[in-house]
Amino acid sequence: MLMHQTDTIIWIPITEKSPPSGLVLASTKIDVHIPRYSEGPAQVAHGEFWLDRLGKKSDIPFEDVIDWSELPRPFSPADQ
Repeated sequence: MLMHQTDTIIWIPITEKSPPSGLVLASTKIDVHIPRYSEGPAQVAHGEFWLDRLGKKSDIPFEDVIDWSELPRPFSPADQ
């Protein structure tokens, strides 16, 4: 069986750096999700939250996410 590596996942602690806008990998203590980060108005306490792929507020509490990473590139046979 052939295997291919397109990217190495580098996990960044959420306490050190906020994720960029757009879809990211988000790691909690028990699972990995693919949410979209959103930062609410500055005057709102705890204004950061996650959106699902449809743009609705996710069920994942912001504080449950430990680390995040950019999504790896999809595999393409042209990369060989």
